[in-house]
Amino acid sequence: MDNIQKEETIHKLSEELTGIKKSFEVLLLAIEAEGVSAATDVAERLMARVEKLMNDIKMAYVEVIFEKRFRSFAEDHARLQEMKASGKPSADAFIEMVGRIEQHIAGADRELRLLVPRKPMAFKWVKANWRRMAMAAAGVLVLWGIGSVVHNYATRGTGLIGEYYDGSSFRKLVRTRRDLKIDFDLNNRSPVRGLSDDNYSVRWTGSLRVPADGEYEFVTRSDDGVRLWIDNEMLVDNWTVHRAAVDKKAKVLSAGMHAIKLEWFQRRGPALMKLYWRMANDAQPRIIEPEYLSPNS
Repeated sequence: MDNIQKEETIHKLSEELTGIKKSFEVLLLAIEAEGVSAATDVAERLMARVEKLMNDIKMAYVEVIFEKRFRSFAEDHARLQEMKASGKPSADAFIEMVGRIEQHIAGADRELRLLVPRKPMAFKWVKANWRRMAMAAAGVLVLWGIGSVVHNYATRGTGLIGEYYDGSSFRKLVRTRRDLKIDFDLNNRSPVRGLSDDNYSVRWTGSLRVPADGEYEFVTRSDDGVRLWIDNEMLVDNWTVHRAAVDKKAKVLSAGMHAIKLEWFQRRGPALMKLYWRMANDAQPRIIEPEYLSPNS
């Protein structure tokens, strides 16, 4: 493989990898929008493309590495052929060549030992089955990655969408991000880059996953103002400048997804915003965990 062919091969592999990355994003969207079952076909096609890409990379990698490791052997082989063609090789040159051949033999032996450090018989099995091993390893890694993503989307939530504004009345949007949970104790620090330490407001929106039918007590601890809505019903309304304060209200909810919106403003001084809930079996309120929060409203 010459340099031009190498560059073309690497370029094609890079393009295919880019395509696979985009397909993986489609898989994530399918999981999030339609559920795990609907995404299995996408995952299967993605798996086949990754398998082929791994095989292509493997072949190119072996060729490139082999060429780098044994390039000097090819050069010495050419010198030996020139020496033979000359008809009268010098003794010193030939002795030096013999020494280099010995080095190449030692190098080949070293490479084999790296592959099979202890049991020479195992090398025969590896040599006969290395393709299956490589594919199996790649498959395990891909399945593990897809499985982790599926698990995260199926069992964890991804937090709420937080909109961060300059000014205490949502005057100018500065940044939007996902926050896994509402658990901020900032003292006199800004929550995000681009906001000053004082005089800002935040609005979080998304969905709350309720695990079972029952009564849930929602608790906020804030400094300064806070408002909380569940299914468009305002449960907490303490939109005032105040020191750390606790507000709470209970609501009966059915199992499933419910719209949630939380607003907070910070005027000056220490900044505090925490969102808790208490289920029927909880002795004390606890921060609402990320697995119960989703950015989809």
